[in-house]
Amino acid sequence: MSFTESKEYFRWERFFTAVLIDMTKDSYLAYKKKNLNLAYLTDTVRKAILEKVEHINLI
Repeated sequence: MSFTESKEYFRWERFFTAVLIDMTKDSYLAYKKKNLNLAYLTDTVRKAILEKVEHINLI
């Protein structure tokens, strides 16, 4: 994807959720907002997320 287009979405969050769902469909990482895929809850993924979060400065 080289650009972001959101004419059909009211909020950016909905646009990016739709992109994530489309990009992961038919894979073991299939994303559904209502029920989080257990593949995203493994220790490896949790550690990767926490490593990225610690670099975020909210101040």
